[in-house]
Amino acid sequence: MTLSDIPADALITVDELQGMLVSQNPPFLVDIRAQGFWIDGHIPEARNIPAGKQLDIRLEEMPDDGTLIVLVPRGEERVAEVWQTLVDAGYEQDAVKALAGGMDAWKEAGLPVQQEVDLGC
Repeated sequence: MTLSDIPADALITVDELQGMLVSQNPPFLVDIRAQGFWIDGHIPEARNIPAGKQLDIRLEEMPDDGTLIVLVPRGEERVAEVWQTLVDAGYEQDAVKALAGGMDAWKEAGLPVQQEVDLGC
């Protein structure tokens, strides 16, 4: 599955996401990158739920109250697969978006990045 397999309006830009984060109803950010990438830097409000088997197990951590879910990939790889997984799990197509360019685009825009301490767990 490639990025072209999801609707064009399922992608949002860095500027759009930045505006949403300061709104009264901010989106639920899901960083789908592997934990190592997460530790190196992520959007401060994001939760790390890596793509793959862990995603299926952790679906209950995502809101089911209509809150917009924004997927944050590394670039744009795997995001279409994760988007489809959420739609197949019952989320409305317009309630799941993906950050165009992913975390790479966020960093290139010079926006805030939070780093985690690797506790070796």
